[in-house]
Amino acid sequence: MLKQADVLATEARLTDTPLFRSVKASVATRDNTVVAAVKPGLASNPENVKRVERLLPASQWEYLFRCATRPIPTPGCCKPWPSSPVCA
Repeated sequence: MLKQADVLATEARLTDTPLFRSVKASVATRDNTVVAAVKPGLASNPENVKRVERLLPASQWEYLFRCATRPIPTPGCCKPWPSSPVCA
């Protein structure tokens, strides 16, 4: 049986690197108003969105994130893979 103290010590050892600290510092949960205001190419988009926009062409962005632009709830949208296609 695993001891919680051992698990926490292993986690601390594995995540105590400059790269991991940098990644953790760059991750944040945004307020729904910020998320709802995201639109392709807007200067006001959060930095993480701008980063993805630089990496993905608009066609791939639309394919990967199209559920985010649909009214919620949308029946059949974004059901867990592999039981159904993403945003089919």
